[in-house]
Amino acid sequence: MLQVIKAKPNPAGKDKTGRFLLSSKQLGAEWIDIKNIGTAGQSLKNIQIYHVVYRDGSVEWELLKDFDNFESTPALPVGTIARIHSGSGPLTILDPEDVQGANRHFFTGKGYVWNNNEIDRPMIWDKAKEVVVDQTYYDAPVPDGKILVRVNNKLI
Repeated sequence: MLQVIKAKPNPAGKDKTGRFLLSSKQLGAEWIDIKNIGTAGQSLKNIQIYHVVYRDGSVEWELLKDFDNFESTPALPVGTIARIHSGSGPLTILDPEDVQGANRHFFTGKGYVWNNNEIDRPMIWDKAKEVVVDQTYYDAPVPDGKILVRVNNKLI
């Protein structure tokens, strides 16, 4: 069973450099951690990561990461933490704080995704079973650089 256990939705530092260019290092500093808290290895096949977006007065779910192409990826062993970073990497340019504490690292391939000024709801979805595997939330605003940790059903 997978569970969202930590998040860093608002990395410290400038969000933009130059004329709206986002630094790969800065993007990779925005992440969530998911952990296998089950009793057996957990495949990522059919797993998707979602969050909420606010558009034109409505709230919608947005797909952030689809692990469909990870059929050959070994299952996450019990206790293993996978960190999903914004951006495209590479891992070697990230600060130690954004690398340490996770066993595996993946990138969304997208710009900033997590809400800083609105409540967000990280969700793990199993699209084959059509079931929510886990869902949590955090309040906004999120202070720069704060790592949120799960307590019960909330990241604080």
